[in-house]
Amino acid sequence: MTTENILEAIFGSTSDAIVTGDAKGLIIGWNPAAENIFGYSDAEVLGRPLTILMPERFRDLHDAGLSRVVRTGETKVIGQAVLLTGLHKDGSEFPIELSLATWVIDGVRFFSGIIRDVSEREQFLENLTQSEERLRAIMDSVSDAIICADQEGRVVLWNPSAENMFGYAQEQVLGKPLTIIIPERYRDAHDEGIRRVSGNGEQRVLGKTVELSGLRENGEEFPIELSLGIWTIGEQRFFSGIIRDITERKQAEQEIVRANQLLDEKNQELEALSTKLAKYLSKQVYDSIFSGKTEVKIESYRKNLTVFFSDVQGFTEITDGMEAEPLSDLLNHYLSEM
Repeated sequence: MTTENILEAIFGSTSDAIVTGDAKGLIIGWNPAAENIFGYSDAEVLGRPLTILMPERFRDLHDAGLSRVVRTGETKVIGQAVLLTGLHKDGSEFPIELSLATWVIDGVRFFSGIIRDVSEREQFLENLTQSEERLRAIMDSVSDAIICADQEGRVVLWNPSAENMFGYAQEQVLGKPLTIIIPERYRDAHDEGIRRVSGNGEQRVLGKTVELSGLRENGEEFPIELSLGIWTIGEQRFFSGIIRDITERKQAEQEIVRANQLLDEKNQELEALSTKLAKYLSKQVYDSIFSGKTEVKIESYRKNLTVFFSDVQGFTEITDGMEAEPLSDLLNHYLSEM
């Protein structure tokens, strides 16, 4: 098989368009892939200018470049792959990648272009860019800190909420060890965990939400809630942490505990009061007082109830200086209120 046969086989079988032109910019070579990409048959394009394959706004620039190369031999994009815009027969534009070459035979210059339709690739890159922009928007707007680190435990991503929460600006922490936001007493355990997971060891907290202590730039410790994730790119492992400051929640929980303790104390006092009243009142009157019923008259029990009042802590000291009649009037007043 001759070299010419090999070139013809490549020319006819490749999925890339191969287009050749002369020094006047007229098409002299057109392979089947070029027909598939641009929509023209070879009969429609041979002898026609290369400019039919490009949008009109680029044609003057193309002609000027062609003339410069033919006249001076100076080339700017020869031997490089450049991203351009192609024009289909139906008038639609699409992104192409062009590798351009030139050669001279008997003093006559020729050009060849290997052209690839990169519509799918460019669409993928556009989608990827949009996804990255959406992800960045989410990361910049969420109230939770989002921090990523490599398998060495060095910070590679730090969102604005992480800055607000821990006090470090992004430029202060990128490349720094995660341990700068961990209280010193926990750092050895953290480093051991990083080494274990990076070495394909046991993953104890991944996929779980755990409560830990964080360390601000000013040295203040505060309670955090951490959700940890892991992923692999090539042979590199990375970690991500979504962190929430739960200081207010912890304070609220402590307030609830204190309120419950106070309620328990009041209940105990009420139970003691109930026990004392039960000593002096009949069941009927006792039930009437503590159930809110009013159909039972309790005037006949005032005398015994007065004895109860004298047993209340501090009651005796309060009433020692009072005359009997005013004291009796005071007791009767409170009893009448019942």
